[in-house]
Amino acid sequence: MFKKPGRKRVQGFVMTLGCSRTMYLNFTDTQALAFFLACHERAFHYYGGVREEILYDRTKTVWLREDDRSAPIFHPGLLDFASHYVVKDRVIYSELVSML
Repeated sequence: MFKKPGRKRVQGFVMTLGCSRTMYLNFTDTQALAFFLACHERAFHYYGGVREEILYDRTKTVWLREDDRSAPIFHPGLLDFASHYVVKDRVIYSELVSML
């Protein structure tokens, strides 16, 4: 990959509320799980509370792989985080929604 000198690649974390479409955006230079979860906490603070449900795309930070039945296998750190906040996780991929 060609990189221009002095430029750093950044990643965007976006959490958007379903009803109001209110958006939280944070830029970081990594997709490591610790930073990904810290972005969640900042978004929760921004929104004034934890969302009841969070929809994810197939980002590699969340979605590790599929099991033999094509069910998603999530990162254990994400599952611990979700259980701490009592969030019902759902993952969206293509047009199919898979519930935990």
